[in-house]
Amino acid sequence: MISRVKGFFSWLFKFARTHKLVSAIVIIILVGCGYWEYGNLTSTAGVTRYVLSTAQTGTIISTVSGSGQVSSIDQLDVVPKVSGDVVYVNVTNGEAVGAGAVIAQLDTTDAAKTVRNAQASLKSAQISLAKLQEPATALSLTQTQNNAQNAVDSLSKMYATSYNDVTATYLDLAPILADLVSIDTGTATNKNDQWNIDFYKNSVTTYDQADTDTYYNNAYSALTEAQTSYNTAYADFQATNQQSNATTTDNITKETYATTQSIVNALNAANAFLQFYEDQLKLVNKVPSTVADTDLTILNTDISKMNSHLSTLLNDTSTITADKQNIVTTGQSLAQLQAGPDPLDVQSAQLSVTQQQNALNDAENTLAEYTITAPFAGTIANLSISKGDSVGSGAV
Repeated sequence: MISRVKGFFSWLFKFARTHKLVSAIVIIILVGCGYWEYGNLTSTAGVTRYVLSTAQTGTIISTVSGSGQVSSIDQLDVVPKVSGDVVYVNVTNGEAVGAGAVIAQLDTTDAAKTVRNAQASLKSAQISLAKLQEPATALSLTQTQNNAQNAVDSLSKMYATSYNDVTATYLDLAPILADLVSIDTGTATNKNDQWNIDFYKNSVTTYDQADTDTYYNNAYSALTEAQTSYNTAYADFQATNQQSNATTTDNITKETYATTQSIVNALNAANAFLQFYEDQLKLVNKVPSTVADTDLTILNTDISKMNSHLSTLLNDTSTITADKQNIVTTGQSLAQLQAGPDPLDVQSAQLSVTQQQNALNDAENTLAEYTITAPFAGTIANLSISKGDSVGSGAV
């Protein structure tokens, strides 16, 4: 074995001397390969290395830069729903705000007053409903019962008063009607049994026949009507007494009033005719009959007296009517207290409460609109108002 190795190296040296260039190249290759293999064996690439240091807090900043256009994904013009003066601005241009943040405040003086009025109206409606639903107290029942009884008593007394006034009227109607008959159809103005009104007519008909006929006819027809009315009414009156029932007393009072009015009309017609007679004679410088002067005085006195009776009878009739209505009203009030509130009245009162509540809600909603807020989170991009400005609804 040793002999062979020596022989190999002897051959190798001999080959290197005879082939120097080839030998040099081979040697270079062998050296390079050996160096590369050594580097692989000694390299630390791929081996896990650990670096130790003290832990501490801090801010990690990570930035990204780029170029291009920036635009918002959601933009909205803030438009108030009401008008008013700006009293407060809470933001500035470029300021970031959250959803619902106050941007500005408008003057709420009028809107707040509307809210207060609506609150008062609602309270009033609620009180009315509560009072309506309250059960009747013993005191209120007693008072209403007393009122009803007082109305009945008042009507009863009024019927007695009315009958007394009717009686007093008839005591004057008879002599006053007698005066009227004497003035119109008496014969005091001449010796030939000619009625007084015929004498007056014949004395002035040549001066103004048309008016003379009118006054004469009015006086005579009014006298005839008054006599007829009196005769019928007086007969009915004689059939009554102080104890007559309410219906009878009502009827005789109304009939007496109508009869009295009829006699007053006749008195006025006679008075107008006599006055016309005297005026016509004075126009032609003639002296009227002294009987006419006396009759005019009587007529004026009787007219005044009958007018007084008319006023009394009319007042009696009106009072009786009022007492009757009072009886109905107090009776209804008593029945209502005993039965409790009418369901329809309660429903109406409840509806009033609802209406006032709705009015208050509307007023409060309007008041809230005087505070301008951000509809969503974002940035104020273009603030165009300041304190003291007046803004209108719909303005951006």
